[in-house]
Amino acid sequence: ISVLGSMTGVYKTEVITVMTPMLNSLLEQFSVILQPPVQPEDPDDWGIRMEVLKCLLQLVQNFPSLLKAQFSIIVAPLWQMVVSSLKVYQLAAIQGSEDPHSGTYDSDGAEKSLESFVIQLFELLLTIVGNSKFAKVFATRINELAYYTIAFLQITEEQLHPLTMILKNAPIDLVKAVFEICFHPAVQILLESHDHGEMQNATECLATFLSAGKQDLLGWGGDPGLTMKRLLDASYR
Repeated sequence: ISVLGSMTGVYKTEVITVMTPMLNSLLEQFSVILQPPVQPEDPDDWGIRMEVLKCLLQLVQNFPSLLKAQFSIIVAPLWQMVVSSLKVYQLAAIQGSEDPHSGTYDSDGAEKSLESFVIQLFELLLTIVGNSKFAKVFATRINELAYYTIAFLQITEEQLHPLTMILKNAPIDLVKAVFEICFHPAVQILLESHDHGEMQNATECLATFLSAGKQDLLGWGGDPGLTMKRLLDASYR
């Protein structure tokens, strides 16, 4: 699909002709894979789902008009996967110890960790929400999406970097909701940590908030003066 997507600029008509008859069948197969609950301690399951998410991402990015008419096939299974994966992620990545599958790779060299799976999931979701052709798909669920994003990001210091990756292309309302939870912890890490990696991750996190919120960011925390003071404290550190 990625190869076909790269050809749309020159061979758009030909590529659409190839994609149209196979799209419905693809989405039906993707639906079957995504529908069952996400399994804990099963990197092979996460790996298969990641491949589906990558394919869907390519479809959203390269064939939005073609996909829009049949996108309803995949919405319910995709949302169900968001819901079921939260419990697995919370147990494994937050309440549990270090992911034992981190550093496990498939035959193509892609990591099969739970954290990689979650990042891939949210990259797709935020691409969908950020695309005008699909924005209405989750319009009635934007508050739920914000809730699940924050729930996934009950972050430890080590998880700030994935947070930044997830938020880079997120809709502004979603970034604001996450800001309200994560801004002060990120500043605190910068003020108190002596670990270069942790400080770098916290800096990237704040930079993402600044890039998305610009001048409006000062009002997100309810007290513009306090927010500015926290930013200045962090910059001096």
